[in-house]
Amino acid sequence: MICMSSNAVAQQTQFYKQEIGNQLHFFYSWDDHEDKRYSLQYQVTKSLAFRHFTDFVRYTPETAQLHIAHALRSQTEAMASAGIKLNVNHQGRQLSYGISGGTQAIQTQWLETLANIRQTAFEDYLSTINHTQFEGFANVPMVKPDHVKFATVSREMLVPLATAMRRQIPNYVSKRKQINYLLNFVQSIPYDPLTRRTHTTTEAFSPPMSMLRQNLGDCDSKATLFASLMRLLYPAGNLALVILPDHALIGVSLQPGPDDLTVDSERGKLVLLEVAGPAVVSAGIVGDSTRKAIETGQYKIEWVPSAAALDIEP
Repeated sequence: MICMSSNAVAQQTQFYKQEIGNQLHFFYSWDDHEDKRYSLQYQVTKSLAFRHFTDFVRYTPETAQLHIAHALRSQTEAMASAGIKLNVNHQGRQLSYGISGGTQAIQTQWLETLANIRQTAFEDYLSTINHTQFEGFANVPMVKPDHVKFATVSREMLVPLATAMRRQIPNYVSKRKQINYLLNFVQSIPYDPLTRRTHTTTEAFSPPMSMLRQNLGDCDSKATLFASLMRLLYPAGNLALVILPDHALIGVSLQPGPDDLTVDSERGKLVLLEVAGPAVVSAGIVGDSTRKAIETGQYKIEWVPSAAALDIEP
């Protein structure tokens, strides 16, 4: 996993979490990219902190194939009534099937049906565990967490944190300063490197609330947390996850500065945010490896949709 190299390293100067009654209390202190120290505290109910989507079910090819095999075998009786015998062989990650009997036309029809059932069963399994298929780089198909779904659904759980942030960065502060505040907060959370992406990207991902409880996150987790908080502070405006072969960052609609790295999209320019850390930097500043990937077109954009505004106390 790519980490930025810099003399200025994002660092939490203090973090603690405490359970009091039915509340979880969080306290943070960190230094921003201008060496200004911030502290922040908020509390969230345990029921909200541990509700659905806070824990993460990882994708396993073995379980996926088991779901597919079950879906295929569910057609055995219907196929038998048409004079077709189905044979499904499943062991671990390996799955194959074949048919016999009936006419060539009926076999062709059933093979098409089984192919559709196989794909649907796979997609249903991914949806159940909140994953999605992803057309990876070099035409390698991949499975990854549905980052946009996690970011969207997690907003309600993050209202207490966003409310505390809004008190420190009120609306009259420029959008760039608000984004830098949020960016440096996420950068300062200790970094947990993700195993190199091959066919999945699920090794170390944590949904936003789970990541805050653990105070540890990889680039995917940090990008998802940032996107969720950003949608609380800015319900509208262009916002995207920018996926690289071995990395993930954020793109936002923001007036570019002279040193900002941007990407062009069908919705206009996006300023890139290096959310992972461990370097503490401002919007538009990225590491050498990230810059090289962007300049050679090795990235994909996933849009985070606009959302209805939730109540954030001033």
